[in-house]
Amino acid sequence: MRDVVALIGSGLIGRGWAMLFANAGSDVRIYDVDPAANDKARAAIEDNLRALESGRMIDSAAALLERMTWCASLESAVDGAAYVQESVFESLEAKRAVFEQLGRATSPQTTLASSGSGIPPEDFMAGVQHRERCLIAHPFSPPHLIPLVEIVPTRWTSEHTIKATIARLEALGQRPVLIHKPVFGFVVNRLQAVVIDEAISLVRQGVIDPADLDLCMSHGLGLRWAFMGPFETMDLNAARGFKEYVTKYGDFYQTLLGTERPARPWTGEAIERIEAWRRAACATEGDVAQRRLWRDGMLMKLARLLRGPRLGR
Repeated sequence: MRDVVALIGSGLIGRGWAMLFANAGSDVRIYDVDPAANDKARAAIEDNLRALESGRMIDSAAALLERMTWCASLESAVDGAAYVQESVFESLEAKRAVFEQLGRATSPQTTLASSGSGIPPEDFMAGVQHRERCLIAHPFSPPHLIPLVEIVPTRWTSEHTIKATIARLEALGQRPVLIHKPVFGFVVNRLQAVVIDEAISLVRQGVIDPADLDLCMSHGLGLRWAFMGPFETMDLNAARGFKEYVTKYGDFYQTLLGTERPARPWTGEAIERIEAWRRAACATEGDVAQRRLWRDGMLMKLARLLRGPRLGR
């Protein structure tokens, strides 16, 4: 019996999930409330699969496309599905409506997962029939090339659902991490928010130009953080490891961070400078869609180094 996976929402995240599940051999059914979104998604998936085939990360783009079915209704998409991944717009009302519909349209044994990136899962999963099968599996764009997935259960989520979801995602070649406490934004977005906030602040203060700020990440911190996290970085940057690093540099970081600062709105001249730089860069480097393909190509090269030459395990 073939594994059937339903994807609700065919935006950037849904497309990545489609390629991952199809590559793992699942029958993938895709539904979006907007028929035009399906047409756009189908074309984008074909482009991505051709790139993956050219990069020898998959055997056949055509074979993966054959495993995908574009459905006219949510009910037809989820009929017989063992696993459903929702990737609709990040709106509490939209997610609550979709999950309540999914609860009525699926078997009690069907796992219902959300790609939500920040809304606490209990805010929109409380009213779902058999809510013990619900949880968040939050990927990062593009999910077919970035393997991390944040698993965020609710207090009602069964241990079986958590373990089965982690096992399913690991079989795709993903790297699930379990979030024990569903704080707003979860973990990765909270880390990212701090970096972005400081980056914008440094530009606003005139400390650095936007282009050079991006270089600080892409040619500095990002090179190390591509294959090890901040704790291991600290561990390797002191002769006797992490605790020595904290002892030697803790006071410096505390002085650097200072006391808790008030919120700094992302508005004003700094935002305009960064936007102007990006639009000028895109005028010479290619538009946003072309740069996204460039990014994905770079991630493919990195994935071959970190994950091996093939997509998935």
